[in-house]
Amino acid sequence: MNSRPLLYKLLPYLKGFLTCLKKPLESLSITNCNLSQSGLDFLPYCLNIFELKLLTLANINLCDLLLGPLGFFLEEVRHTLEYLELQSCGIQDNHQFNTLLPALSQCFHLRIVDFHDNEFSLLFLKELLHHTAQLSQLKHETYPAPLECYDRGVILSHRLEKFCPELLDILRAKRKPKEVTFETTQCS
Repeated sequence: MNSRPLLYKLLPYLKGFLTCLKKPLESLSITNCNLSQSGLDFLPYCLNIFELKLLTLANINLCDLLLGPLGFFLEEVRHTLEYLELQSCGIQDNHQFNTLLPALSQCFHLRIVDFHDNEFSLLFLKELLHHTAQLSQLKHETYPAPLECYDRGVILSHRLEKFCPELLDILRAKRKPKEVTFETTQCS
């Protein structure tokens, strides 16, 4: 069964849908749709998601939205959140995403993070790693290869090989990382 049409129908009613839940959600996945600013704004105020263990926002465009509410949301679920996926969200290294970093570094129970298929510069990726380095429970981490590893959309593996030790050292300065992946985008 394809749940995609159902999700498109529910997204305009996200607030009403989350409000009427009888039990707290442990998992929330919003994928392959247009998330509105009002839907994102509502998330930190929903009483039924404060026991959330898994949050997936994938294949949605966050680059045009104000991400402050998502930061507040992460702060609200920081005591329970174990899995965070912000994959293919059009996230670029800008001041908008920077608003999430302090909240992210408070999610001490995170075991898995996935940020792949977003566009991060080397400088921003280092900043993100400084924040995730504080998360000692992480078992699996996926990050995008930095933009500096590409030339006209083609990955230059020698650049990635050059940057990886430096990036891993950021994590190693605070903890012993278990499994870290820097994923590249698919090239034509």
